[in-house]
Amino acid sequence: MPRDTPAEPRQQKQLPMATPDRPVMGARCNGCGDCCVQEVCGLGIEVLGESAQAPCPLLRQHDGRFWCGVIEEAERVDVAFAGHMKWRLGIGNGCFTGGA
Repeated sequence: MPRDTPAEPRQQKQLPMATPDRPVMGARCNGCGDCCVQEVCGLGIEVLGESAQAPCPLLRQHDGRFWCGVIEEAERVDVAFAGHMKWRLGIGNGCFTGGA
C-alpha cells in the first residue's frame, strides 16, 4: 500500500537500467518499477526496517520488467500467503503512481 503523499514534491529517483514506461494511472501494471523506485512500501519496511531507503532494495529485474522480491520468495513457499501480500500491496488493482 502506498504511504501518504508528502507535502512537498519529491525528487524523482532513477534506476541505472532500462525500464518500461510508466503506465497511466489505473492501467494494468507493466513492471516499470517506478512505485518501488520512489518509495519503500509498508511491506518492504516490515521486512527491511524503518531505515529502508528508496529505491527499494527488494526490487528485482528479470524478464524485461521489475518484480517484488518479497512476493517472489513468498510464491516459492506459500502461494496463499503470497496472494495475501499481493492484496496488501494492491497488485492487480492498477498503477497508482500517476504516470504518463
